Amino acid sequence: MKNYRELRAYEKTAPIKIDGNLDEPDWKNADTVTRFKHPDGTLARYQSLARITYDSENIYFGIEMEEPAGNRIKAEITKHDGPVWEDSTIEIFLNPPILGSTYYQLIFNKNGVLFDGIKSQGSRAPDPLFESNAVMKSSYKNGRWIAEIRVPVRPILG
Repeated sequence: MKNYRELRAYEKTAPIKIDGNLDEPDWKNADTVTRFKHPDGTLARYQSLARITYDSENIYFGIEMEEPAGNRIKAEITKHDGPVWEDSTIEIFLNPPILGSTYYQLIFNKNGVLFDGIKSQGSRAPDPLFESNAVMKSSYKNGRWIAEIRVPVRPILG
């Protein structure tokens, strides 16, 4: 819990086009979390910025990751629920309080290929039969890998 930080999410006020550009007003007005740390408490060398907004049907993530070597971002996996974790990835863990220690894991490579699964207590790996219907588009600008993500809430909350 020493690395715990709270991020307030505000309801979006205008449409968000999932295109890998965080140019909508809601991204400019969203709270940002950064200064990510390693488990030992030291600051990560390359920092990310994360923003969240939502509407009644979706959660939206706007993420900017410092990546000075953009030409080395690996994206070889092309199959949904394939071993995307072997590529350069963005991972999101969602844990609605009603699920206790069960959580959803979403892993995207830069091309938007997704592994999504649900991990229950006692299971060794996330179950890929869960389908989030999440989508992600990304871009690369000025040493930053930028991802715009929409996650429908219905598959998560049932």
